Amino acid sequence: MKGLYAIITGCFCILLALPCFAAPQMKGGTGFFIGVEGYLITNQHVIEDCGPIWGLIQFRKYSLDVIDESYRHDLALLSVNYRPQIQPLFNAIDLEALQNQTVYVSGFPANAPLHHVTITRGFLREASTTVWGQSGPIRNLSEIVTSRPIRPGNSGGPIFDRHGRIIGVAKGHLSILGNIALAIPLEPVFDLLEDNDITVPSDRLSRDLSGASVRKQRFQKNLASALSFPLLCEIQD
Repeated sequence: MKGLYAIITGCFCILLALPCFAAPQMKGGTGFFIGVEGYLITNQHVIEDCGPIWGLIQFRKYSLDVIDESYRHDLALLSVNYRPQIQPLFNAIDLEALQNQTVYVSGFPANAPLHHVTITRGFLREASTTVWGQSGPIRNLSEIVTSRPIRPGNSGGPIFDRHGRIIGVAKGHLSILGNIALAIPLEPVFDLLEDNDITVPSDRLSRDLSGASVRKQRFQKNLASALSFPLLCEIQD
């Protein structure tokens, strides 16, 4: 059907002597700020085969630069000339310690308004998954049972605990198993930052789940909206 459409369109253009161009193929995903300096984290597969990458925040278009990529862990480090108003908090506890707790996945799914962040609720379950990446197996991915499917476009978005602290990166979903999303832990994220001489301030790391300062910060949609960033690019052949 697509081939027939292309032939008909081409003939139509020839008959009218008009220049015809195929619409560019676009892809998208989600990134999130790791501080107030304009650095973002997303999945490597989100920016793979991309031309210029741009995002939209507060109805304004921003260009993004690729700083580094980790094929091994499916992560990418980007920068943008924008400074978020909220400094993110991170939960440095290993995901295994958070099993069966409520988590939230933030992102900008495909076929939805770019300015509309969605939040999907779920819980970490006692499972560890290995998937095959470009440079070999990606291990230690936790599975998240979500309240509804994670749609394309959510990849690369932050995963929050119930206190609003970032605990990992959304890699994608396992549609064959239902509402199952995959979570990349923070350890490879911090390794990628360290490789590029970017440090997360120690006061941004919270290891004590019962800390009074942590209990005061509740997960809210405006927090996800302030830290998440919709990414788009044109696919290059």
